[in-house]
Amino acid sequence: MSIVNISPINVQGKCDNKCVYEYDYPDTNLIATNIGTLIMLKVDNAPAPVIYNNEKYTVGEIFISTPSVHLFNNSPSNAEILIHHDCESGGPKLIVCMPIKASSNSSSGTVLLTDIINMVASNAPRSGETTEINISDFTLNNIVAKKPFYSYSGNDMRGAKSNFIVYGVIDAIPLNTVALSSLSNIITANSIKAEGSGVYYNSSGPGKKNDDGIYISCKPTGSSSDETTVTTSSNNNSSDSLWNNPSGKTGIIIAISLVMFFILFSMLNYIYIYATST
Repeated sequence: MSIVNISPINVQGKCDNKCVYEYDYPDTNLIATNIGTLIMLKVDNAPAPVIYNNEKYTVGEIFISTPSVHLFNNSPSNAEILIHHDCESGGPKLIVCMPIKASSNSSSGTVLLTDIINMVASNAPRSGETTEINISDFTLNNIVAKKPFYSYSGNDMRGAKSNFIVYGVIDAIPLNTVALSSLSNIITANSIKAEGSGVYYNSSGPGKKNDDGIYISCKPTGSSSDETTVTTSSNNNSSDSLWNNPSGKTGIIIAISLVMFFILFSMLNYIYIYATST
C-alpha cells in the first residue's frame, strides 16, 4: 500500500451507493489525553449514531494530529482530526477524517477545536496528562462536513484493516495560526502516514440518520449519482399557468382583441343607426 493522496486526479470511480454514510451525532462529554504525538479524545457511550453501508457504528476514539496523516493534493495539511468508529457487528472500523488548515476564516468546527486545544494546553500540556473538556452542547455534527467525500480501504494506526472517509482540503476546518502554534507546542509532529488503495468519491455526501434509521440524502445542488430520480408532474389549467405558457399567452391576447373589436363595432353600429334615424 502507498500513502493515500486525497485528490480528484486519484479517484478511481464513484461510490454513491457503495459508501453510504449516515450520521446524527449526539451531544457528548469529552476526556482528552495528551499522548505525545496526538491528542486523544474519549466520548460518552451513546446509541450508534452512524450507519455505514447498513452497518451500525459507535464513536470510539478521536485523534487530533499535526501534520495530517493523509496527503491532500500531494501535500499534508496543517493538522487533521480522525474520528474512529467501532462496528457493532465486529466488522472493520470506520474512520472519518477532516483536514485542518491554517486560515483566518471561522466555522462551528473552528470554535470547538480551538476550545479543545486551549483546554489541553492549559490542563494537559505534557505527554500522559489527561483533562476533562467542558464544552456545552458539544456534538460531532459541528465537526463533520455535510459535503461530498472520498472513501478507501486501508490500515489504521494500529495496522488493523479499516474503512476510511476523508473530506477534501477544500472543506478543511480552518484554524488560525495562534491555535495551530498552540497545538504544535503541546504535541510533537507525528510520522504516521495513512496507507491504502482505491480512492473513490461520493458526490452525494452524507445523509442524516433519523430515529427510524431511514437514510435521508443531503445531496448538494447539481450533484449526480448512480441512483434514479423519479419526478412527477401535474396539469394545471389555471389562468396563471396559461399566462406563463407562451402559446396560452398568445391565445389570451387574441381573445381579448376579438372582444374589444366586437364591443367597438357594436358601439359604432349603434351610433350610425342613431344618427341616420334623426
